[in-house]
Amino acid sequence: MPRGRRELEQVVSRLESAWNALDGAAFAAPFATDCDFVNIRGEHFRGRDAVAAGHTALFRGIYAGSRNQLTLEDPVCWVRRSL
Repeated sequence: MPRGRRELEQVVSRLESAWNALDGAAFAAPFATDCDFVNIRGEHFRGRDAVAAGHTALFRGIYAGSRNQLTLEDPVCWVRRSL
């Protein structure tokens, strides 16, 4: 398995674990401090802190008590870190 694939699987696992722990800060931790995040409702969050705050609110609201199972499927498209 390529090193990049393993790293990506680790990130996906962290996101799943953070969601299932209802931990917004842990969910946002893998993101860059200056990231852009668009959720499934099309809302745009700028920066890790905004992603954390948004998910904390979700976990205290409509997604309270929810569980998530994430799967990394093939083919995976690799993106250069410089993008």
